[in-house]
Amino acid sequence: MKGFQDFKNLVQMSSERAAERGDAPVMTFLSESGAPEGNISFSGLDESARKIAAGLVAKGLSGRNLMLLYAPGLDYIRAFFGCMYAGCVPVPAYPPMGARDIDRLKRVVQDCEAGAILSSSMLMPMIEAWVANPTNGINLPCIPTDSLVAEQDASGFEPADANPSDVAFLQYTSGSTGHPKGVMVSHENLIANFQQIVWTFAHSNDLDYVAPRYKTVIWLPPFHDMGLIGGVLTPVYAGANVTLMSPLTFLKNPFIWLKTISDMGAKVSGGPNFSYQYCARKVSEEQMEQLDLSTWQVAFNGAEPIQVDSLNTFADKFSACGFDASAFLPCYGLAE
Repeated sequence: MKGFQDFKNLVQMSSERAAERGDAPVMTFLSESGAPEGNISFSGLDESARKIAAGLVAKGLSGRNLMLLYAPGLDYIRAFFGCMYAGCVPVPAYPPMGARDIDRLKRVVQDCEAGAILSSSMLMPMIEAWVANPTNGINLPCIPTDSLVAEQDASGFEPADANPSDVAFLQYTSGSTGHPKGVMVSHENLIANFQQIVWTFAHSNDLDYVAPRYKTVIWLPPFHDMGLIGGVLTPVYAGANVTLMSPLTFLKNPFIWLKTISDMGAKVSGGPNFSYQYCARKVSEEQMEQLDLSTWQVAFNGAEPIQVDSLNTFADKFSACGFDASAFLPCYGLAE
């Protein structure tokens, strides 16, 4: 069985985890109500990625930078891995929702010289309308990857074999202080990051020890560092299981986040400082009676300034649910 240090790239990581873990679930995505909406196994992720990759290669897109415009969910994750299997570089971004988003997205598309836009069938009418608008100056093929998963034949397909120093994906900065800038994140960058995360969170490099203990619940946006690297990619690396939900689900009802941690017996979860403050303010005493947070061993906190008052307020309130303040783990990171 592969050790944590041995992967050459993320394609090898995913395909070998599929061989080792098979039909074991790697990701479950929850609906707005907190009920399971869909799930995917290690082998299912590998199979979907191969189908998407085969379709992209057949369309002559191998080696190109590809925009990923998805709502949070499993379609996005399948497409992310599918790009890498095809030797393409995924460029994740939010679908455009307003004038500022459109301007930012145009700059990203032009800067990365994207070869196509990938999305879901559900969002495709909106994406195609945006591309068809002549004022946007974008003329790219738009590909619904869920159709590739349903229809593409991947028998005999051989995934790309990237070098460790090759770019795995392009992470664009927010552009809040200037134009968005693309950060080239390599396979070796990511694998080193996974090793640090797993060691910090689980205190072990032993897959057989880590996999059953690294139960994670993540509501963070999957297009940025913390949600993508920590929430989506690291569980694949660890051979573990993650339960995902949309950030909108958390914002509408933060109780669902805590209830999922409780129901899953999750050991790892977290978010920016505001999420702890938000839960302390929004979760009712009646809802607290349904929570058992005693399994929550790593409550990471990052992506914005950490306020000790927020953590104290959260710990004081949810200690009645078994939460231990020693679980708090302040963290810091940048795409750059």
